[in-house]
Amino acid sequence: MHYVAGALLLAQFTLMWILDKPVVPKGLDYVAMATWLVAMVLIFLPMLALHRKGHVPSGESFVSTEALVDTGIYALVRHPLYLGWMLMFLVVFLFNPNWVLASIGVLGVACVYGFTKQEEQLLVAKFGESYRGYMQRVPTFNLPAGIIRLACKSRKRLRR
Repeated sequence: MHYVAGALLLAQFTLMWILDKPVVPKGLDYVAMATWLVAMVLIFLPMLALHRKGHVPSGESFVSTEALVDTGIYALVRHPLYLGWMLMFLVVFLFNPNWVLASIGVLGVACVYGFTKQEEQLLVAKFGESYRGYMQRVPTFNLPAGIIRLACKSRKRLRR
């Protein structure tokens, strides 16, 4: 599924340059750039966090974590890297709003969502009840909800 999603993103990105760009509202490129920046942070920051805090064995990839990471970006959303990947499909569409790119983007997001659900099962098997508790505390993809949840939690701590 990862390969399919990657191929779809590559196809979408390539077609973005080939297909005619329709007349779009002024400023949409700025929204696309801002979304792209958020996506890049969501893609690269988790890699660093997992590598630093996940007790990754020497010479292994960041995905080989041996500890559950639930701080930093992982305190906001459970799958920030996958959220960033989903946003990349949106970014391409925002740069060139076209029904072909929208269709490919929907398929790509569906693939990412599908392998996220598979990974959740693997993580429950690997980390058990601690991951189940994490699933109840932290939203899967809803970054604004994660930010609000942390802000409310911090606010409660300040009141004490």
